[in-house]
Formats: sequence, C-alpha cells, structure tokens
Amino acid sequence: MAISIEDHELPYNTHNLYDVNFFDDKIRTLVTHTPSFVNTWVAETQQKIHQNNHPADHPLLVGLDIEWRPNRMRQIDNPAATLQLSTDKDCLIFQLLHCPTGIPQPLRDFLSSKELYFRWGWY
Repeated sequence: MAISIEDHELPYNTHNLYDVNFFDDKIRTLVTHTPSFVNTWVAETQQKIHQNNHPADHPLLVGLDIEWRPNRMRQIDNPAATLQLSTDKDCLIFQLLHCPTGIPQPLRDFLSSKELYFRWGWY
C-alpha cells in the first residue's frame, strides 16, 4: 500500500507520535495539546532551518492548515480546534481546543518568522 499510518501508541495523555508513510516518504507526526511539546517541535524545526542554511531569498516552506467545527447557528463562532504545520518530513498537529494555556509564545514567534514561507491548506 502506498499510504499508511504507524501509531507509536505512546502511553501518555499529552502527546502521541505517528509515522505517516506516503509512498516513499515517511512523515513524523506529533499530535499534542501540551505547550512544551509544541515548543520543542518549534525549536527542532528552527534548528533544522539554521543547519540547512536556508537563505533569506529561499525561506523554508511550511504547510499550514486550521480546522474547526462548522458554525451551525448564526452569531456563534466556533474557535479553531487544531493547527497543523508541516515541514519536509515533520508535522505538528496542535490540539488548540484542549490546550490549557493558549498558544505558546515560541509558536507565535515561529508563525511570524521572516525565515519561513507559509502555504495555507492542502494544494
């Protein structure tokens, strides 16, 4: 099969890891609602940017998507439920609705970085 998902079945309620096999590519996927895991993912991604010496005129491409429940009633806005970020072979699925503290500052800084180029949704 060309597409499959391997669940690491970690024994924690804070996060889990998956390997999404997409043809010849393996995408390491972290699913979490815990800010410290988001901060670690951001730090590791920023380290890879600097290790690979991405020049300013060729910023790293980051896929970005947000999911939320649809609004079924007027004047009621549902908050964003998940934020999905992907770079090369790594993916973060941040469960915003379950995060106890809101969006951590390192993620805010990451999202506003000039070293990155964000592509919205799945194209």
